[in-house]
Amino acid sequence: VRRTGRLVVVEEATGAWGFGAEVVAAVTEANEAGTIRAARVAAHPLAIPNARPAEDVVLPGVQDVILAFHRVLQ
Repeated sequence: VRRTGRLVVVEEATGAWGFGAEVVAAVTEANEAGTIRAARVAAHPLAIPNARPAEDVVLPGVQDVILAFHRVLQ
């Protein structure tokens, strides 16, 4: 982050109040210049289902991660 000014956090938990949210908050608060571009990729705010096809809908996938990288790199 120090070198590029960019951060992408990926987690299977929901985005709100999770570990990824804390990481992004800590990094952006530590950056006094306010120049960090950050993105979080997390599960939709739903209960994680047991069925694999339904789980694939709720959890973030490869395409979600790629889109987050593109957003941060723009």
